[in-house]
Amino acid sequence: MKQFFPIDYASQIFVYASILFANDFVHVDQVQNYYEQSWLAQEYKTFSFHMGRTALGTLLDHLGRRTQRASNYEIAAVKKSSSAIAIDGHAIRSCSEENDLGESGYKFHLLKEDQVNLLMGYDVNTGLPLFARMYRGACNDKSTIEDLTDLIKFSGILFVIDRGFYSAKNLEILASNDNTYIIPVPAHINVYKEVMRSLKYTDSFYYRSGKKHARIEYMLKRISETDYIYVFRDIDENEKVGSIISIA
Repeated sequence: MKQFFPIDYASQIFVYASILFANDFVHVDQVQNYYEQSWLAQEYKTFSFHMGRTALGTLLDHLGRRTQRASNYEIAAVKKSSSAIAIDGHAIRSCSEENDLGESGYKFHLLKEDQVNLLMGYDVNTGLPLFARMYRGACNDKSTIEDLTDLIKFSGILFVIDRGFYSAKNLEILASNDNTYIIPVPAHINVYKEVMRSLKYTDSFYYRSGKKHARIEYMLKRISETDYIYVFRDIDENEKVGSIISIA
């Protein structure tokens, strides 16, 4: 982080992130108290930054408005990653009348309030966060991919994403510039219906992860020169189809 931010700025970001990570949600008015009672106050006692409401408001305002340093940090994180990136969207409840991004969204029936949408990218192999973007509450997941790829130029990346991002345009974007993807196919898509009509499992394997294990059978169908569909089923789940995955 010191490569992209002044040392005091980088340290203030690290301290704030550490407090949130260790304590989950902390209201901005309480951060100073947490800071003073932690080892962080001793570790950074020679630094000039503060952790009060005004100081943190300035920090967050700068991060939101002056995005170049943060973008450069994210781009560097992507380049240093394992090149396997999971992207996921998260709906966050918003009760603030001053939040311009807060809108009624697809999870209103659960949240009972407006929401903002957080898009996160993680390294599949290390679990480290690589980038984040905030979007309007009414903005669905699939409409964020084009904006994200305009901001960060991905190359040679395997994207692992859920069916909420599925669209012909997004698949084209995610397969460009030597990138590939793995994505579940929604049941209403024609290719899903076509595969199900000709469903015949041709091979199997044994899956184990920790205490979880399963016997899996699958079929593979090539739908273009670059795209494949895999259908997986847990043999012990009888006739239930587990997942239909599109891979490029």
